[in-house]
Amino acid sequence: MEIIGLINTSIGIVKRLREISKNIEVAEFNNLLAELANKLADSKMEVADLKTTILQLEEKINRLESKNSAKSKILGVKWGCYQFEDMEGLFCPRCFDVDGRQILTSRLRSGKRKCPQCNAELS
Repeated sequence: MEIIGLINTSIGIVKRLREISKNIEVAEFNNLLAELANKLADSKMEVADLKTTILQLEEKINRLESKNSAKSKILGVKWGCYQFEDMEGLFCPRCFDVDGRQILTSRLRSGKRKCPQCNAELS
């Protein structure tokens, strides 16, 4: 059950408790009170789950934003490798695109480069 439904159910139980509290048997009152406590506990658990989901989504957004920020600093591509602003060398596009890491490539032979991290051969 979603949180809004749980809260609405709890509010409904509170209203019923107010209506019947004047002329109700103790057992029925206790049952309704227990039901209310359960619904509120369910609501509390769902709020905790939602907070966890929100934190996970915020982390993902931050990772994506930092990756996009770094991508805007790409100057160009040479021999299949990225070149970045304010950095010398040629960087592995696979490592950057997949892992967000800037790994310098090494020269393999004329026009060929190799990434020491993922072993990709680039040209």
